[in-house]
Amino acid sequence: MKKQFIIALSCLTAGLMQAQQAGHYLYLGAGAGSQSLNYQIVDGTQKGGAGYTLNAAYSYFFDAHWGIQSGIGIQLFGSQSTLDMLTTESAVDTDNQTYELRTDYNALIEQQRVMFLDIPLLGQYLHHFNAKWGMMASLGAKVSLPVYRSFKTVGGDITTTGYYSQWNLLLYDLPQHGFYTTDDTYKGKPDIKPAVMTVTELGALYKASYNTEIYFGAYFNYGLNNVIDADSKHIFLQDGTYNGILASTQTTEVRPVAFGLKAGVYWNLGKKSALAGRKTGTAVDLSSGAAVASQAQVADVAPVVEVAVPTPQPVDTIKVVEVAVAEPVKAEPVSVDTVVVDPLEKAKEVSVLIMRDIVKNTVETDQAEWLKTKERIDAGIKELSQILIANPDLRLTLSGHTDNSDTPANSIKKGLSRSISMRTAFLKNGVPAHQVIPKAKGLYAWMEFKLVRVQ
Repeated sequence: MKKQFIIALSCLTAGLMQAQQAGHYLYLGAGAGSQSLNYQIVDGTQKGGAGYTLNAAYSYFFDAHWGIQSGIGIQLFGSQSTLDMLTTESAVDTDNQTYELRTDYNALIEQQRVMFLDIPLLGQYLHHFNAKWGMMASLGAKVSLPVYRSFKTVGGDITTTGYYSQWNLLLYDLPQHGFYTTDDTYKGKPDIKPAVMTVTELGALYKASYNTEIYFGAYFNYGLNNVIDADSKHIFLQDGTYNGILASTQTTEVRPVAFGLKAGVYWNLGKKSALAGRKTGTAVDLSSGAAVASQAQVADVAPVVEVAVPTPQPVDTIKVVEVAVAEPVKAEPVSVDTVVVDPLEKAKEVSVLIMRDIVKNTVETDQAEWLKTKERIDAGIKELSQILIANPDLRLTLSGHTDNSDTPANSIKKGLSRSISMRTAFLKNGVPAHQVIPKAKGLYAWMEFKLVRVQ
């Protein structure tokens, strides 16, 4: 009764886990790199700035490889411009005298910062190399809304002078007439429009636990549209107004461009599937069965729900276990506790332990505990194999695991594929093929071992 209770409890626990919805993942990530407002200026130099990105997203995988992702994020972009130039324009003073207003930008440095709120839509491809490592590629686009924008001068100075050609006279250092030198810090907010950007990401996945994947990789974003409107303003006016480079005639087009490195974590919100379904190994390959049974094999036998037990092969000789008895030199007491164990009962005990560990590993979240349990499963299969080899009259029927996430017909195929997977483990240990019988059940069945003795 105790054994049956353990099996029932284990199956119930696994069933509850399997009932959760598959393919749903939460992602949190951060990255940093070159986050530039990319543009060219007419008279000066421009260089990109460093920035960062923060993301929270939801992914849904349709199968083990393909999925989509959407969410929300922020990105900080920056650039810096340096101006060393002299501009001239015609002006009229308070006495209606015309003159040439000269504005000299001496190593003037202006920094721009823009933060976007991102709403992405990506297609994702996932591939597992082994039980620990995999790769993920993402491709798509996002709409980016400016939520913060600023410019600021951080170096250099501006000098205004007036040249009266009619008198060959240059006026300077007359602040009351608008001719002066300033190294003040000017701040403001440039006009920035929403951006549409392409998104490309490629990275590696490392399995930290049953439902947790660590992601690290590279990203590249490219703006598809101009985020400013071309303007005809001057950067600096004689009255002290500073319009900024992005609002001047010095640049007409700005596109955000970003590339760098990022890291994050994927959490499985449902049952073991896609990202989480990577606990591989012959003994516990319950998620796909692909490594041990071809599609042709499954197609040939999938419609069969119950597989008939093959007729036992004839046994030419009877294996007799001889026990050597020492000559009665000295009488040795025989323990009254000595009990002859029935091989069938021993095989059943071992099978119960294997089934219990299979269920445990399906819901295990700690990687170290998962590996310990897998070792016990492999040892149990080896022990049960030795019992079967030594007792050719025993037959082991394996019922493959299924759940309620597919059609009844596909569940039969999956169940048979998984029982063939487990059968392969026994055959590799030397058990004759006719002693291990694969079997398929309908919806919502757990891996089951059934042992009988044939006459």
